[in-house]
Amino acid sequence: LFPNCKYANRSPIGTMDIVDHFPIQRLKDYYNKWYRPDLQAIIVVGDVDVDAVQKRILQFFRHTYLDPKRTFRAYEPVSNNEGGKPLISIQTDPEETQLEFRVMFKREIYNPDDKDRQGYYAVKYTEKMVQLLCDQRISNYAGTEMPILSTEVTDGNYLGSYTKNALSVNVLYRKGELDNALQAVFYELGRIRELGFTEKEYKKVKNDFLAALDNKYNNRQNITNNEYIQQYVDHFLENEPFPSISDEYHIFKKFINEMT
Repeated sequence: LFPNCKYANRSPIGTMDIVDHFPIQRLKDYYNKWYRPDLQAIIVVGDVDVDAVQKRILQFFRHTYLDPKRTFRAYEPVSNNEGGKPLISIQTDPEETQLEFRVMFKREIYNPDDKDRQGYYAVKYTEKMVQLLCDQRISNYAGTEMPILSTEVTDGNYLGSYTKNALSVNVLYRKGELDNALQAVFYELGRIRELGFTEKEYKKVKNDFLAALDNKYNNRQNITNNEYIQQYVDHFLENEPFPSISDEYHIFKKFINEMT
């Protein structure tokens, strides 16, 4: 799934041989190399005295040193499929009780430096609509008398990579029904590619999205600290914008009213 990429040989944490047998000095070197101020963030959310908290943070971290010759942190690129051919991976686990397959469609990430522009919300809305429309269509093939038990369409980073995104169709299927389940899913994906979606389908998912948006806006005083923290983490890691709920509400409303 990762041709010509480091991830094909190991995950970011390293091989298990290293994890199980590393010498203590290697761990110290790793810490000094990567655990540094320009790759860290302190996030504080809550009903706090801002000046007092800031003073305390500066007190603890004022002597932090940033090496001018520090190693550049680069994200590992993930290539597109050579010749457009599908990549296939089969994994088994004796402890797994469910049968599942996943179909992923890779695409380029949005330039992080451009996410501070309102046009990014038009892209986010479009991608969300495609995800919801696919999810709604594919879910019609799941049921008690069908080869497919359940489906879910998601959209996000390609297997944890920060340099490639993917739309993923996740399917749980009945034992002995893999061929029928695959046939049903690819048949419907082919229809989507050739014919797109109907106005009725789009209207339904748009209204569901608007209802969720309205609910979030009406309950904006009840947002949990963890929700705020996740927003700031996403901003730090991927430069995702974090406008107020009110601003986000009106931005989305503007784009939704302009799109058909």
